[in-house]
Amino acid sequence: MRFSGWVLTSPFALLVGSAPAQLITRLYDCSQPLAAFEEQSPRPPTEGTGFDERLVRVLTALVRQQAAGVQAGAAARAQVRLQRPGRLFVRGNAEQCQLVEAALQYLDAPDLNEVCVQCTLVTMPAKTATEFGLRADAPRPVAVAEAGRLLKLALQQGGTVSNLPETSSLPLQPFVGGGQQAKGHPAKQLRVCGEALQVGEREAVITVHLAQGDQPADRTKPPTRSLVSATMHLRVGDGLLLTSLRGNQATVLWLWFTDLRPRLQARGG
Repeated sequence: MRFSGWVLTSPFALLVGSAPAQLITRLYDCSQPLAAFEEQSPRPPTEGTGFDERLVRVLTALVRQQAAGVQAGAAARAQVRLQRPGRLFVRGNAEQCQLVEAALQYLDAPDLNEVCVQCTLVTMPAKTATEFGLRADAPRPVAVAEAGRLLKLALQQGGTVSNLPETSSLPLQPFVGGGQQAKGHPAKQLRVCGEALQVGEREAVITVHLAQGDQPADRTKPPTRSLVSATMHLRVGDGLLLTSLRGNQATVLWLWFTDLRPRLQARGG
């Protein structure tokens, strides 16, 4: 990593608590990592939301979702925001602050990796999903073998399985898949979209949405009609199940984090 001087110390780094469930407040200089990243990153046809705003969006979702599972009321206090241009304010636990620091390090890396994910859309009776232990709006980590059992069960119960092509994207660049109708689901179209940040040699923070309707022209903005979404810290090989329940029908998204590859290799170069 080329840059190591972006953690601002006292009086900007304030220790609020030391236990894992407690929150600490830190201020980071993110100007150099973002500038280095922007030099390498190709811009989409519609530039849309800036990289700094996308960084805040992903990290905010991460600290709030993780905090909600640790301590009651912590999600409301967890926060990531731009205090001013080039200054990233973070309130989270020690592990979350380490992920923020890792994300900034990898944005500043001389060679960027693409985050590769494989997504599968599964429909089944809602009763089948709940008996399997799935709950609406509650992301669930899943191993490949367990996901395979779910797919088999869905087909046995008259459901459907749609494997989407593997997608890959650079950090903070949107990835999109789907654009098809799931049998029995009221939405005209279902699609998977999201963005990611590398935070380790084989680790990433991934935001994913199961959305309905047409893809907006500006892909850098989150969908306006998201059935379910989550932001999780995953390692290569990890999987995640997201469930949408509508009446007696369940639609499940299985996201499988397949690889982190240098961009030329990810594109077959």
